[in-house]
Amino acid sequence: MKRIQTNIGMYRLNQGADGFRLDAAMYIYEEIIKNVAWWDEFKQNLIQFNPDTYLIGQVWDHPI
Repeated sequence: MKRIQTNIGMYRLNQGADGFRLDAAMYIYEEIIKNVAWWDEFKQNLIQFNPDTYLIGQVWDHPI
């Protein structure tokens, strides 16, 4: 599944996207460290494809 998500990201970058907004970024895995590791892997793969890739993650830890 990770490879598929990365391939989709590279496809969109190839189509002209500059980057991605990562909504609910801390909810991919139950453990925060796994989320951080996944998004770091995703970022590294996309930056290898296009060094100018921009990512921004949305994380809501506590309600306002």
